Amino acid sequence: MYYLLVIDTFTKWPEIVATTTMTAKTTIRILREIFSRFGMPNVLVSDNGTQFTSTEFELFCTINGIEHLRTAPFHPQSNGQAERFVDTFKRALRKMEGEGGSVQEAVDIFLMTYRSTPHKLLERNQSPAELMLGRRLRTCMELLRPTMNVSSGVKVGEPLRKYERNDLVYAKQYYRNKWKWVAGTVRKRLGSVMYEIVTEENRFLRSHINQMRSRVCDERRQGRSHIPDGSKSYQMLDVLLDAWDITLNGTIESRQENAESNIEIARSRDRESSSSASFPTSSSSSPLLLSSTVQSDSPTSSSSEEVRSATSPGFATADSGSSTPVQPLRRSTRIRRSPQWMEPYRRY
Repeated sequence: MYYLLVIDTFTKWPEIVATTTMTAKTTIRILREIFSRFGMPNVLVSDNGTQFTSTEFELFCTINGIEHLRTAPFHPQSNGQAERFVDTFKRALRKMEGEGGSVQEAVDIFLMTYRSTPHKLLERNQSPAELMLGRRLRTCMELLRPTMNVSSGVKVGEPLRKYERNDLVYAKQYYRNKWKWVAGTVRKRLGSVMYEIVTEENRFLRSHINQMRSRVCDERRQGRSHIPDGSKSYQMLDVLLDAWDITLNGTIESRQENAESNIEIARSRDRESSSSASFPTSSSSSPLLLSSTVQSDSPTSSSSEEVRSATSPGFATADSGSSTPVQPLRRSTRIRRSPQWMEPYRRY
């Protein structure tokens, strides 16, 4: 097993990659992967290995604009920083051999420790991670000291809505690319926006806060006994009204009063229409009836026939001899009802 060690001169950030071959093609593949994360360097210093002196490696450096420098033969001090890091890495591996575990695990522990340790050659004794990433790495040593929670009002990204344990909610339950609202209770909170919910059928759901709605306690809805049997279940309209905290206690009574007044008006109109449905008289006859009566007294029968033909068959005159009463137009008293598909959404 071979290891390719790469270290950044400015930040002292190390990279260690295990490989089974030392060819130029393998070296180029590893370096390309590292440079894809941190960018191409200006200068690359290496020893005089055959993988670094090959034409393929020189072409790789030329294409990417990298100045490749090689150390003097038989003088490893020319690349002292890399050689010193090789010595540190070998001594760390020997120390971790007795602790068990794989070699790769030892390499990962060494890299985490080296990157998060303050370096005396860096400004203000910063760690390589602080210069490379702009922040300190969180390690297991952070568990030895409490975290500092600085409360500065509402945090950025904090959800405006949140639920506590045993809160009554409605959650979306998905089945075969369809979903429906099911009643449940918040069991516990998972993170900042995830919740575990227990439904009324004792099923556990893991829902996002956007898939949940607040549920009103059943005691607040007991007064709605006039809701039809088909709509006693909590519908989407109830979810919308409860989300805006809208109550319909006053509006239900006003609507009932309006309905009763509309019924009384319809009944009074019905009585008026029935009282007006009588034989025509001189006081209640229309101008058309008066004209027909006056013209019937004239000596000429042709004029009376013209008047009779002018009058519509639905009206009765004094000369017609018909006792059929006049049927005036009246408004229907039938109470219009909403379609059946809207019954589940009625709230009164």
